[in-house]
Amino acid sequence: MSDDLDFYRSAQIIIDQYGDRAVSHAAKMSKEMAAKDDTVGYTMWELIRVAIDNLLTKDRAGETTVH
Repeated sequence: MSDDLDFYRSAQIIIDQYGDRAVSHAAKMSKEMAAKDDTVGYTMWELIRVAIDNLLTKDRAGETTVH
């Protein structure tokens, strides 16, 4: 399987394509893989989904203002 950097690269590509819908897209893909009993595909999409969530959370944290 790939290393973390590959998942984060994939996550960034999906964020670029889907924006705020990137997490839901990755979740949809992992569900499709699960329905096909594709455990490798499911695992990869779940890792990408987590990476997307981390990247989006990091972006949102940088936009907040501390009072």
